[in-house]
Amino acid sequence: MPVSYLFIAIGGRYGAHRYSFYAVYVSCYFQLMFIVRFIFLDKNEIYIITQIALLAIFLLIGILSIIIGRYYSNLEAKNEYLNKTLDRYSSILRGKN
Repeated sequence: MPVSYLFIAIGGRYGAHRYSFYAVYVSCYFQLMFIVRFIFLDKNEIYIITQIALLAIFLLIGILSIIIGRYYSNLEAKNEYLNKTLDRYSSILRGKN
């Protein structure tokens, strides 16, 4: 059974609809961790290296997604402000005609 369904169900039960992305993200990490554990069952050194690599990759993806999300929300706020300003200027110009 994929772990992602379990995390989404738990998140839906406790009202974490905004954070369902993170539940899927964490469950993908666990699934990859279990797959790596299954493949490298008796090779401890390779297993530790792959776990560190997986953790580093997932941390990098998580940090980059947070940075990109903040950038786009900031860009959206600026766009909303500019649209309101343009609407005000156009209403002033219409009033003078």
